[in-house]
Amino acid sequence: MNLPAAVSLILLVLSFGVSAQLPDELAHLEALASEQDELVSATRRFDLQQQGLLEWDLALVDEFMLQGKSDLAATQQSGIHKRVDLMRTAWVYVTDRYPNNARALNYYGEFLYDYDKDQAKAVQNWRVAIKLDDKLAAAHNNLGIHHFHTGDHRNGLNHLQRALELEKDNPDFLFNMSQIYMIFFPQLGRMLDLSKEKIYKEAMRMSKKAAELAPDDYDVLLDYATNFYAAENFGIKSDWEEAALAWRRARPHAPTETQTFYTFLNEGRTWLRSNKKGNAVKPLEEAAALRPESRVVEQLLKKARQGTG
Repeated sequence: MNLPAAVSLILLVLSFGVSAQLPDELAHLEALASEQDELVSATRRFDLQQQGLLEWDLALVDEFMLQGKSDLAATQQSGIHKRVDLMRTAWVYVTDRYPNNARALNYYGEFLYDYDKDQAKAVQNWRVAIKLDDKLAAAHNNLGIHHFHTGDHRNGLNHLQRALELEKDNPDFLFNMSQIYMIFFPQLGRMLDLSKEKIYKEAMRMSKKAAELAPDDYDVLLDYATNFYAAENFGIKSDWEEAALAWRRARPHAPTETQTFYTFLNEGRTWLRSNKKGNAVKPLEEAAALRPESRVVEQLLKKARQGTG
């Protein structure tokens, strides 16, 4: 038997009500409970911090499993569950207290989508957020990505375009739209009446702009450098010299030695494709120093050194 909506809402508040005591890790949020904007901002900071720590936790789980330390992996996994529970508790607390705060609903939707895997509830949150504030670009961006991945390309494009209309210099939105152009180019070509060549050029324009706006963001820089390899899928000759420079610009921001290795490898590879063998030698030597066992690097370095002595 379904409860009336009003009764359901009362039970929800009793379960997660604003008067419920938060765990110690979230006590700082209670101190801000009467300040709506500050509470949402503080919760978002906590959320982003936990996301970063979760990436570290997951890396440790993988490392422990590779080492055969299943007991340590299980302990770390338990910590992951606790971290996710804290994130959920924080957003439930905020959205219970301020159910009409569009920013909070958007952020909670992101948590639901990425961590609780509750797409339906996440989408509902984003739709309500937009009804409350149609200029909330982040919610449009989130809905746009969701619609593309569920096959509603027209709706997805409308939301992504709206996000960029509101924040034309947001590198994350440009990054997302560029990826959408690369992945869904047949559908976009039909909707926008654009050739494959124009789709690719527009995607690269946005990708380059994102990289310029976020010069310290490795993921954005990596995406731009990688997109040069997609040129052949669109029947276009790639600018391999610019690609090599893109890999070089990404390198200082690579978070791991493995990723640094691949920036050297790909810079060398793209210099070779641009027929500038001399420029390929140094990055390939650096790659070889990091991975002396790599046969790929050995072969490319041999090719780069031919005729450059």
